[in-house]
Amino acid sequence: LVQRGLIDDAQLQRALNAQLVYGGHLGTCLIEQGFLGEHDLGEALADIYGFPYATVEIMQDIPGPVIECVPRKIVEKHCVVPLRIDNGALDVAMIDPKNIPGLDEVAFATGLRTNPWVAPEIRIFQAMERYYGVPRRLRFIALCRELDREQPFKPPTDVEIRSTSRPNEPRKPEDSGEVI
Repeated sequence: LVQRGLIDDAQLQRALNAQLVYGGHLGTCLIEQGFLGEHDLGEALADIYGFPYATVEIMQDIPGPVIECVPRKIVEKHCVVPLRIDNGALDVAMIDPKNIPGLDEVAFATGLRTNPWVAPEIRIFQAMERYYGVPRRLRFIALCRELDREQPFKPPTDVEIRSTSRPNEPRKPEDSGEVI
């Protein structure tokens, strides 16, 4: 990022210090401190890893059947979000698109070839919460709210949440008409 002229050495050092205190990926710390924009980070990650960048727009309206093909357990374990199925292959957004065990586990669970895409961890966590109900830390919620003022990530409606029931998860009593 420094070599690309996106940040300077002082900004890098401040972000590294913040990463030691708060954790998370360096890109998240750079965005939090206002040193780097989300799109610039995504484009840089795509160049560095050599995989396509899954923008917030791509991750916004993932069809229910695509979400349902990857179990929540795998999504949580590997921080992976399925994007689309095309010609017998599943495109998946990941924090680390070179996570071969994660790609293999997704391929085994779905029976589909996997094509990795890269996305900043803040958007992966947001999509995991939206589509799978995986809770995010407040830090990521606040950062996404700030970013969404510039580029909205629409929250799911109750109908969308109910329409993306997850395989291998028991139905909730309120979904089945049972009295709690």
